[in-house]
Order: sequence, then C-alpha cells, then structure tokens
Amino acid sequence: MTERSERLRAAIKTKDGWFARTFSAKLANKFVSLVGDTAVTPNQVTLFALFVALVASYLMFTMEPIPLIVGSILLQIAFILDCADGQLARFKGVGSAIGGWLDQVADRIREFFLVLALIWGYYLVTDDVTIWPLGFAAFFLLFMLEYYSQMNCQIPDPVRDEDEADSGSDEEFEAFEGAIDRIMPLAGFRMGEQLFFFTLFGIIAGVTGDPVWIKYLIIFVVLLGGAHLLYRPYRRLKAYYSSLPKDEAA
Repeated sequence: MTERSERLRAAIKTKDGWFARTFSAKLANKFVSLVGDTAVTPNQVTLFALFVALVASYLMFTMEPIPLIVGSILLQIAFILDCADGQLARFKGVGSAIGGWLDQVADRIREFFLVLALIWGYYLVTDDVTIWPLGFAAFFLLFMLEYYSQMNCQIPDPVRDEDEADSGSDEEFEAFEGAIDRIMPLAGFRMGEQLFFFTLFGIIAGVTGDPVWIKYLIIFVVLLGGAHLLYRPYRRLKAYYSSLPKDEAA
C-alpha cells in the first residue's frame, strides 16, 4: 500500500453512523482520491454540498413526482460531499476551527431548509395544518440529536462486559440492552441515517405520487427522534457512571 493510499484510508472517520461507514464515507473517499491533489479546498466542498442540499430541498418542496425523486437522490449526493469535506481536510492536513464551524453551520442550514421545504410544500398541496407542529417537532429533535452527538466526546462509550454482571437478571438486562443497541436504525439515527430515511420516503412519495409519504416521514422522524431523545442520555450517563470506581459511583 502506497503512502497516498494510507492517507486516504486514514482520512475516513472511524466513529460514525452505520450508513456513513458502510456507504457514504466510502464514496466520499473515492471523491477525495480524485480531488485530493488539486486546488479544491475542504471549505469549497462544504459550500458545494450545501448548495446541492438546497437544490434538493427546493425540488422536494414542489411535491411533484420526478422532482421528489431527483431531490431525494441529490440529498444523498450532498451527504457524500458532506463526508468528503472532512476527509479532504484530513487527507491534506489542513483541518481548522473555521472549517469545523462552517461544516456545522452548513449542516444546520441544510436541516432547516429541508424540513421547512417538506412541511411547507406538503401543506400547500394538502391544506393539512397538522404538518406544521409535526415539522417543527421534527426539526427540534434533529437539532437535539446533533447536540447529543457533539457532546458524546464528554462521556465515554458504554463498555459491555457480561463477566462483570452481578446476577442473572443483570445479565439478561445487559443482553436486552445490547440487542437494542444493535438494532438499525435505533443504534444511532445519526445524520447519515436521518438523510437515508428522508431519501427513502421521498422516493416512495415520488414513485407513488402520493405526498402523504412526506407526512409519514415527519411522523417517523418525530417518533424515532423522540425515542433517541430519551435513550441517548440514559445510555451515555449509564456509561459514565459505569466507568467510575464503584465507591465513587455509589
């Protein structure tokens, strides 16, 4: 393996959602391989990813079948580019605080306009006012989930060791909790998984020609996001207290 190949592989984030790890990050790495030795900068990729996402949001806003399908696909392209900006920064060794800030701002702008486009577009074609509180709830939950992700570095990941269980009931609980952690998408529901479902429901809405799938998407995000709003703090705090010495944790 060449030095360049090693740098490319090292540019991929090791800790990320299942969708990013298995799909988006690999495609982003191929993109980085193409532009890594050019004058293209990570910040330029970030801004282009945002532009693609805004175009996707506008297309999905129309609630027309073909634009819904095209917009949904563009969402995935935007996310691949979003993965690529960080990889490009690591590959070139030019990571910076301003680059990280710009990436976070671009992500929040994308989330806002995507959710707004979907609920506004759905309302215009259905006159269903219930989409507004659902949409704002979805946006709030997406924001909170990202906040949790940013705070994860403050609390260690759970360490599961069945040998440390004190009783059979504890072992059963640990096994149950571990099974929950492995369920997709409950294991993370990070940005990649979120956009996967936006893409999936958007394509279904386009193929069927029925915008009600957009409402189903928003309801799905609210339900799953709400579950994570409760589950993530519990999981992280449990990990934190389990990492403390027994006398200190008590």
